Amino acid sequence: MTTAEAGAVPWLSQPLLTLLAQADPVSLENLAAATGRSISDVRHGLTAMAGTEYDADGRILGQGLVPPPTR
Repeated sequence: MTTAEAGAVPWLSQPLLTLLAQADPVSLENLAAATGRSISDVRHGLTAMAGTEYDADGRILGQGLVPPPTR
């Protein structure tokens, strides 16, 4: 399976994981700055990546394997 078939966006995946590892929600603006791409490019790239989890403010909380909240 290629990265395109898996829904991976190489220029976006690594910077996103690096920012998420800091344990804070990631804004599209911060992700665009980290990738050197426009916010529009980032939005488009994220649509190709299944499993992106957002908060009420549109910031990214997780990507890929994101466990659902439990109670």
